[in-house]
Amino acid sequence: MAESLEHKWLGQNFLNTLTRFSSTGLYTIREAERKKFDFACLMASDYERSLVGQTLWGHAEGVDKDLRTLVSASESAVWAYVLPDSMRVRTLVYGVVRDLQQSKYGADLFRLKLFWVPADFEAGTPTQEEVVRKILQESIVDDVLMNVVFGRLSAEDVRVFLKDYGIPGLNMAVLLQVASDGFHGFAKLGDDLRMSPSTLRPRYPAVLGSGFIFEPSSPDKAGASALVSQKGRVFIRLCARLYLEYRDGKHSPEIQFLMKKLGLVRPPAQVPRMGDPEWNRIVNSPPSEQKYYQLLIGMIEEARAEFNRDVDMSNFRLSGLETHSPFDIVR
Repeated sequence: MAESLEHKWLGQNFLNTLTRFSSTGLYTIREAERKKFDFACLMASDYERSLVGQTLWGHAEGVDKDLRTLVSASESAVWAYVLPDSMRVRTLVYGVVRDLQQSKYGADLFRLKLFWVPADFEAGTPTQEEVVRKILQESIVDDVLMNVVFGRLSAEDVRVFLKDYGIPGLNMAVLLQVASDGFHGFAKLGDDLRMSPSTLRPRYPAVLGSGFIFEPSSPDKAGASALVSQKGRVFIRLCARLYLEYRDGKHSPEIQFLMKKLGLVRPPAQVPRMGDPEWNRIVNSPPSEQKYYQLLIGMIEEARAEFNRDVDMSNFRLSGLETHSPFDIVR
């Protein structure tokens, strides 16, 4: 059967979306050998993860074969399936997935991501293509980037991290220090940041609670009892790109989209420095996306000015545990 225009457009647009967001510098992407799949790629952010995908269009009877082909890709972190949103197709998918849940593939079905598009979509119509492009972008960012490549980074993580801002920039300085060296106790952390351990103790839970650092079951070879997590590394890289674009005066569409997902919106005015009367007004204002953006920029700037810690870093202390469980972060 000849490949339809919609079939070809959907697969290519899926890869185009991932490629566009790779311009943020948070990960790299390259197309992989398709083999028996409609599209495939490799995404890397510290560790490489593969994605394989199938597109269903015009022949609903292909659902069973497509899904069983996807789940056979045991080495892939994501099984992407783009398909038309109709009652018939949903019923067929439900039936096959129910069968797979009872098979040897049941425990791995968290890797399966379904991307629904309007069943009456017609490729070649600019207005329809724009609508479907936005639908796919929303779900690709949520299901592939946020939940897999970015380690389940969320707006709630950011809010927890920003919640305790008693000492300007200290949460960010703690995160950056643990990211580069690991956590070796409050005495050493205090020496590194030139702060008393008693001051650091109440700040550490906010950083740990955000999920940006984690405590492995046992210290690593160098004795670190906490290390930066996958989402923590992504958050730091995002902060570096966000701050660079903030200073340049304009955010890219991709960074703006990710910011919105994380509950951050840039206000029209420049962010005041901490200590400025306007800053105190921001701190005491009700929660809002603009407030969280301003708190984050303030933290980044104060970490630089007061603690000599910069979000533009690359020497992350990695955990060997992550390489042993490559798919755990998507659960």
